[in-house]
Amino acid sequence: GVVLPPGNVILKNRRRNLERNRINGRRSTNQRIRNLTAHVGEKQVLVVRVIDAEGKASDDAQTVSNKFFGTYGDKMTMKSQFEACSFGKLKISNNYSIDLSNHLEAPGVVDVNVPLKLAESNRLQVRTASINAAEEKLGIELPGPFHHVVFVVEGCYTDCGWAGYAYVNSWFSIFQGQYYKMAGVQLHE
Repeated sequence: GVVLPPGNVILKNRRRNLERNRINGRRSTNQRIRNLTAHVGEKQVLVVRVIDAEGKASDDAQTVSNKFFGTYGDKMTMKSQFEACSFGKLKISNNYSIDLSNHLEAPGVVDVNVPLKLAESNRLQVRTASINAAEEKLGIELPGPFHHVVFVVEGCYTDCGWAGYAYVNSWFSIFQGQYYKMAGVQLHE
């Protein structure tokens, strides 16, 4: 809970500040920091399953595909929840505008091998190696034709404390361990 100091607590009138900003043509702090875009239509998403130098990887590609796209019947996925939350206006797709049939291990999922051990690497090293491996395997510079590229790693061993992370208005996100299976975490990132 929240503990307040004894005495009067003064709350600033946020509504007055918002109105003053509107009149003066200034944007609020939240608007300046988070310039989010609205998405509708079909968005191509590629999931990259990362395999480290010791062969460590998340679940098999079919399970990963099922958890993101509902390929094999999972009803609680990134695809289903974005569509539900947008009232059908945002559709996550693994139907790509380029032919990836020679690269996919399961619908929407490509496997890449990285030349490092997860247990000895920080998240910057893992991210860089994963992107490089995916670009090399696919022969394109990411994001390429994809609206979003999701990387899934087996776990985190150094610089941890995260389930996944992404950047605002970026094509990139990454999940570690079993967190990729959680639709709430998928949608958050």
